Amino acid sequence: MAPKLEWSGALGRVTRTESAPEQGILTWDLVRDAIAGGRPEEAIRWLRYIKDGENHVKPGRVSQSMLYIQSLLTYIAERYGEDHVEAALRWWRRKLLVAGHEPTYEMRPLERVRYHAEMARADYSGLRSEAVDVFEEEDRYVMVLDCCGGCGKMRRAEREGGGPRLGMTSRSHPWSWGRTNVPYYCVHNCVWWEVMSTEDLGYPLRIHEWSDDPRKPCRVYFYKDPGQIPEHYFARIGKTRKF
Repeated sequence: MAPKLEWSGALGRVTRTESAPEQGILTWDLVRDAIAGGRPEEAIRWLRYIKDGENHVKPGRVSQSMLYIQSLLTYIAERYGEDHVEAALRWWRRKLLVAGHEPTYEMRPLERVRYHAEMARADYSGLRSEAVDVFEEEDRYVMVLDCCGGCGKMRRAEREGGGPRLGMTSRSHPWSWGRTNVPYYCVHNCVWWEVMSTEDLGYPLRIHEWSDDPRKPCRVYFYKDPGQIPEHYFARIGKTRKF
């Protein structure tokens, strides 16, 4: 199915609603193709979507806003202890829900994939011409970030000597997937989409397979049926199945 725009009731605006594999195509590529093909009205529709939908586009390099958040979380950990990193991220998530409507909880699985693929495209995740690989399996949707536009780029920049040293978890926590040496910015994915969503809804909405090696991609799973989520994804965050 070719990329297309349709109204999303969950978002209250138009969004891209093509099938999962096409969700990784950069919208800028669609603008280019429409212009090259002599379809100016189509190009304008894609540009309007970038403005009204993908409106948090960041440059290909590491975003300064992400480094700023990483630095703040590192300060919190060093000044007050790592447990306060989790508390800060919980506060941040609740503020998002109260101050501005964040629709992930209300979405169906495929809607959720489309919404989070939109975030990945806006972050310029990936190093190739497409922003991110998205595909469908029998029981879940899979997103492969190689690398993600946030922590992945920060980790690779640090490894290559082009970025600052990142503060990381010094011990394992349920909110860091039971792992050490996870950058503090990265653990918001565990806190928000796994720990807190399990507390709120009974299951993790977005499951992350985080790699110790920054050269390797991270994978994100969106299960179609919460009842099919393997038990170990609950155990590693210290939660029990409620669904």
